[in-house]
Amino acid sequence: MQASQTPVIWTVIICSIILLVSVFYMAGSIESAIEEVEVPSANEVANAVLVGVDVPTATEIADLIEVPETYPSEYSVDKSKEAEAERLVLAEVESNDFREAVFEALENFGVDIDDEDDITRFKVIDTDSEMDGDEDAEVEVDVKVYYFLDGDEDETERALLNTITFEVSELDEDDSFEDAEVAEDYVVTVDKVYEN
Repeated sequence: MQASQTPVIWTVIICSIILLVSVFYMAGSIESAIEEVEVPSANEVANAVLVGVDVPTATEIADLIEVPETYPSEYSVDKSKEAEAERLVLAEVESNDFREAVFEALENFGVDIDDEDDITRFKVIDTDSEMDGDEDAEVEVDVKVYYFLDGDEDETERALLNTITFEVSELDEDDSFEDAEVAEDYVVTVDKVYEN
């Protein structure tokens, strides 16, 4: 240690001692100055806040809610034959048979796709249904298909299929559409492939 630094070191030591003594002195005087304060409980605080507040009962709240006598059709489940036909066709669009048919159509169009597992999803753009007799319906569906190009998960492509017409038979409301089915003789062809 150099001689020129010795006074600085002693000054720091003396200041530290004075600071330490003053902190202990202040701590002792603060402790004696603190009075014991009574803190109210949570229930006491809640009761003080709710004094004069009229809390409605469940019955009063229910009386304030206006419920229409009939629900709008957009909120109810459509049980018509056409709606059931569309539901069945949308389920068919998600089936393995449809996936295989789309894979073949893409291959025939010249798309470089390895297998049907490269098809990632279908997006139904539009549906249109029409009854064909009492228990049969014809449902037209426009579908976009998304797939991996040449098995590469980094290259997702999409294609628009030509409108597909599905035949749905045995739409009998009396037996809750139990026997209704989609015919598997639909034709899938590609309209166009989108370039990324």
